[in-house]
Amino acid sequence: MIVLLFVAIFLQNGLINAESKASSGWTTERYTSPQTTTERYTSPQTTTERYTTPTSTTERYTSPQTTTERYTSPQTTTERYTTPTSTTERYTSPQTTTERYTSPQTTTERYTTPTSTTERYTSPQTTTERYTSPQTTTERYTTPTSTTERYTSPQTTTERYTSPQTTTERYTTPTSTTERYTSPQTTTERYTSPQTTTERYTTPTSTTERYTSPQTTTERYTSPQTTTERYTTPQTTTERYTTSQTTTERYTTPQTTTERYTTPQTTTERYTTPQTTTECYTTPQTTTERYTPQTTSRYTPTTSEPWYTTTSKPKHCPAGWIGIPGYNWCYKFVENVPTSLTWLEAEQICEGLGDINAGNPSWLATVDSESVHYFLSYVAEFESDFHSVEGWFLGLSDLASEGNWIWSDSGNPVYYGDTFWWPGYPDYSGQNTKDCGLMIKNYDQEFGWVDIPCDEPIFGIPICQIVL
Repeated sequence: MIVLLFVAIFLQNGLINAESKASSGWTTERYTSPQTTTERYTSPQTTTERYTTPTSTTERYTSPQTTTERYTSPQTTTERYTTPTSTTERYTSPQTTTERYTSPQTTTERYTTPTSTTERYTSPQTTTERYTSPQTTTERYTTPTSTTERYTSPQTTTERYTSPQTTTERYTTPTSTTERYTSPQTTTERYTSPQTTTERYTTPTSTTERYTSPQTTTERYTSPQTTTERYTTPQTTTERYTTSQTTTERYTTPQTTTERYTTPQTTTERYTTPQTTTECYTTPQTTTERYTPQTTSRYTPTTSEPWYTTTSKPKHCPAGWIGIPGYNWCYKFVENVPTSLTWLEAEQICEGLGDINAGNPSWLATVDSESVHYFLSYVAEFESDFHSVEGWFLGLSDLASEGNWIWSDSGNPVYYGDTFWWPGYPDYSGQNTKDCGLMIKNYDQEFGWVDIPCDEPIFGIPICQIVL
């Protein structure tokens, strides 16, 4: 021992005082100098040593099975305890504490400061780590086949579990939870908030998605050959199934059902209300149509089976226009327009799509029956999934006479029984400037009319109409 070597040197030179006592195998020694004191106590089984200076104390206790060491200074303390199977160490300073416990199979470590604690536990098969501060906790658990991690703060929790084949992740805040599970063949994702849930499941050959809110559910399934979509609200269901060769569509409300089946060579359409059924089957050469109304107070069908089949190709709506089977009108939802329009500008756009000289004028759409209203609502529902609009312009106005609403194509009055005004509309107060009509969708995904100023810009889409 280096201290004892120095003591021997001091003794030879008469620089220190020395005391030594021996009795029955016990030995007590003490060496003193102006700056140091060395003490040693020896018995057959133990040795105790102490070395003191003005700034430090070093102590050592030894027995056949253990060794205890301690070094102390004004700012630090170092301790070490050793047995044949383990070692325990501790280092302390005013700001930090470091601890370490080692055995043949395990190691435990701990590092502490006034603001944090770091811990680590290691065995042949596992490692456990933890870091703690006043605001955060970080944890990590590792085995040969997996890793588990967790990070916590006052507002968030992040968790991750990893194995050779899978990864599971979870992120949580006071208002949302985000989850992700990944394996070699699949990925599952889920995002949850108080009002919505978004889910996505992916495999090498397909993707399944689902979005849920209090009022709506949107679902989509995609594979290399097919796409299935479904959009549900309290009042409506919209479905679409697509393959490389066919498209099947279905739109359902409490009062109507619209269906369309399309192949490269044929189109089959069916529109059903409580009062009517309209069917149309189209090929490149023929069109077969069937319109079956029930007797109502407004009209009576002249025949109960109004079937007809043409042998030559009949007249169809021009490209970009759509029609209702059994009706002689075509409609166009004009999308490539400025970001905002007034009703007057929308009317000019529709007029520009027609050809008055050829006897085929165009105007803003007239909605003079329930069938036309639900058909245009159905198309608008699809349009609204792809375009954020405030409404759809109709050929509806009382510009000529306040309170007397007419259709712009014919000047015919809008009969009260044929209207779809939302409650509180139109505005009949004196001197109001809301003289033009707009179709909008409410929070329940239903369509109806409101009146607006004719010169007020609206982020809307004109619905134009021509005669077939």
